[in-house]
Amino acid sequence: MDQAAHAKDDIRERAVELRAQGWAVNYLSMRLGAAKSMAYAWGSERARQEQDHAAVMAAGRWEGKNAERDRLRAEVHGAASITVGDLSERGLQLVGALSTGGRAPSRSRGADSIG
Repeated sequence: MDQAAHAKDDIRERAVELRAQGWAVNYLSMRLGAAKSMAYAWGSERARQEQDHAAVMAAGRWEGKNAERDRLRAEVHGAASITVGDLSERGLQLVGALSTGGRAPSRSRGADSIG
């Protein structure tokens, strides 16, 4: 590895350390003599790793709860379909009307509406 590449690695490591301490990207850019975009990219690597780790941990915590929720939902849907049975088009419309209290769906008033 040549000296220039090694120097960049040292600058990147320093940028990551300083960014972890809460230093602003603009200050890192000035202090380390690097472009703001590079200072931002170097500093954001750690944040991405922490976000990825947090996402994996959250998924693990919710996995069992989501599976239980899905199982219960399927059970309720199955029981409801047995109770209701097959519906004709008219029966489906009646159920919809009853579930909305007999109100017609609201519509925005356009140029052709009355009232």
